[in-house]
Amino acid sequence: MSGASPDPWRGAQRFGLVLVVVDTENDGAMVQAPQPGPVHDLMRTIRLHGLDEITGAYQVQSGMASTDPVAADICRALKFAAARLKAHRGSK
Repeated sequence: MSGASPDPWRGAQRFGLVLVVVDTENDGAMVQAPQPGPVHDLMRTIRLHGLDEITGAYQVQSGMASTDPVAADICRALKFAAARLKAHRGSK
């Protein structure tokens, strides 16, 4: 994610239909998940800057996770991203 990478999703971790890339250098993450479109699902990408944004997004998605399987996948992806960032901070 940092710099001009030709494929930012190369090292992505998959959780169901959701992809997540953790950027430990810039303390953030990118999440790509399907979103209902007018004809078919579209992939939406969200860039989260910092552990606070990841935690806030996790709280929002966890409220929907019991009825929405994609929200549950997003929760798992965000939990993974937060754990990776915390581990990276601890190793500095």
